[in-house]
Amino acid sequence: MLKSSCLRRQYGTSLIELMIGSAVGLIVLSGVTAIYANTVQINAKGLALVRLNQELNATLYLMTRDLRRAGYWAGQPGVDSMGDNPFFFPENALRVGQHPKEGRYSCILFSYDLNGDKQVGVGSNGANSPDYSEKNQERFGFRLRNRTVQMRSGGRAYDCTRGYWQSVTEPDVEITELRFVFQEDCRNLSDATEPCASDVPTQYLRKVDIHLSGRLVQDPQMKSTLTESVQVRNHYFIGQNLRTRLP
Repeated sequence: MLKSSCLRRQYGTSLIELMIGSAVGLIVLSGVTAIYANTVQINAKGLALVRLNQELNATLYLMTRDLRRAGYWAGQPGVDSMGDNPFFFPENALRVGQHPKEGRYSCILFSYDLNGDKQVGVGSNGANSPDYSEKNQERFGFRLRNRTVQMRSGGRAYDCTRGYWQSVTEPDVEITELRFVFQEDCRNLSDATEPCASDVPTQYLRKVDIHLSGRLVQDPQMKSTLTESVQVRNHYFIGQNLRTRLP
């Protein structure tokens, strides 16, 4: 009789209790899901920012590495006159400009003796060589064009619109700004207390500041800006017995 009475008192879980339990479980599950989704989103944005910075850093490194070579010439000190360096002549000198459809100072041009033959052009005798090609002109540059950074690999015309250019940035990154600031400082080698003059030996030190900004094409809110200062390694000289010309 006692056993039968105990069995009748075991009613189990009611429908209301099941509904309350389910609701609590759904609330907990929703919170966990929200935290997980937020974590995934934060990680995705972090990875996207890393990707953007990697692309901008790689582009900036390429530009700084090449710009440092501007004006290099394979002439031998004591044998060749530094005034004969054709990479310092006005038609080949380091300069800042722009493409007509881009912003000011968004292009830079420079030249250097890539193959060490002392000629502005690849070949045994520069432009007079039988194997000479216009593409082999050792006149280089970087510019902003159509939201990409482009690199110049040659061409006879020394400006920001002509020559052979190719993009060096990836399609998933949009370059919003590329700006070059060219600075030049001179030193009077005869008398450091006197100003520079064309009739005395003078050394010119050159520096280029680069400002580069970009964003992701798929997420334009993801932006980054980098700056770098490049000290050009090859200084140039003017003055007596140097037979050189100003850029």
